[in-house]
Amino acid sequence: TTLRYTVTQANIVWNAISPRKLDKPFGRQYSTMDEALEACVMAKGCTGVNFDGLLYQMCKGTTKTIAVGFTVFIKGGKLVVNRGYTWDFRTGCKIDSGYYDGVTYRTASDAMNRCAGTYDCNGITQEASNRFRLMTGYTPKKQAGS
Repeated sequence: TTLRYTVTQANIVWNAISPRKLDKPFGRQYSTMDEALEACVMAKGCTGVNFDGLLYQMCKGTTKTIAVGFTVFIKGGKLVVNRGYTWDFRTGCKIDSGYYDGVTYRTASDAMNRCAGTYDCNGITQEASNRFRLMTGYTPKKQAGS
């Protein structure tokens, strides 16, 4: 069974997955999650933190593997709060699939307000300056050239 949840620390959304770990560990180990996640935010190239049940270790990798007893905390985007909803804001990404409708919005705030008032909208994607679309997909994917 895979367990997934989110944690917010250092104004970043962290996607936790268990039992999983990331490749390419580096740096020292930490005894608390807060210390490790704060250090990862400051460390160049850090993509997440592995927890082995005792200690936390920063990682530079992107490959997740099943690892019994481990939980990985994958660095997400910055937190943006709009009308009581918390959004995971990522630069250079687009939600993987599914336009909600054919409408475009001139501001991120307008798009977030509309998305928050619907059942099937799971996020927004900025396609150009002053052009935001509502999306039904869940997974942010790096855009070409980002």
